[in-house]
Amino acid sequence: MDSFTFDSERITKSAILSARGNRSVHYTSNTSKNLFARQCTTVEDATGTIRGAIDWKERTFEIMGEGGKESVDSLKRKDPSQTFATLTRFWRWSSHGEEYKVRYSNSTSTWIVTVLSTGELVSELTSTIERVFKSNTLPTWNISRDVRNETERLFILMVLLYSETKRLDRQD
Repeated sequence: MDSFTFDSERITKSAILSARGNRSVHYTSNTSKNLFARQCTTVEDATGTIRGAIDWKERTFEIMGEGGKESVDSLKRKDPSQTFATLTRFWRWSSHGEEYKVRYSNSTSTWIVTVLSTGELVSELTSTIERVFKSNTLPTWNISRDVRNETERLFILMVLLYSETKRLDRQD
């Protein structure tokens, strides 16, 4: 797995650093807001080029160079047999891409992403863990080296940013 650490507890406004070696910036997430709400979260690569965007108001994802915006509702689905409170969703960027099962584990404060067809673990996002007597832990992101396609890697990162942000919104 490739491991990354966010440099801030706010995952939608953070540098995403390689956890090994020189801790170089791999991605940066930035979020614009108006007076009342979050507008757009962009994901930039190490050169500052915008690679992806989440439009919170329009509920769309866009991966640059991949054919425009896609609505969240067209990218994710919920198993109809699941209860309302479950945090498991199924996501797919394109009709020929992998479908991923994305679920949240309360016991480990971790989002877990597996390939639906094989059950193979491909990514994890561990949330900030708040502590009383120590400083809070920063979020971490791990992604399998088997996910070589940059579009799929970016899509998985954006799904995790979206899922964690929505989970935190529900807590407030």
